[in-house]
Amino acid sequence: MRRLWLSLALVASTGALATSVVLAVSQTRVAANLSGRLAQPPDAYPGHYTSETTGDTGTVNGMLSVNAGTGQVWYHSWHGRYLAKEDS
Repeated sequence: MRRLWLSLALVASTGALATSVVLAVSQTRVAANLSGRLAQPPDAYPGHYTSETTGDTGTVNGMLSVNAGTGQVWYHSWHGRYLAKEDS
């Protein structure tokens, strides 16, 4: 675990996290705090990445984001029940 956070600090110092690091951080945070949920590969946005969380069946049941510069993770608890994903 220490190695993951040390790597995160090194990558964050470059100004942007690699998608693989963001996924690893998301999965670690979800496993530690949201039993039964899995973090999915993130979508990149300016300044942050956002990942959906799913259950064992693949049904979306939440969302979290990772700051691209600091690696700080926050869970989106204000959206309510997931309805659908719309790509633009």
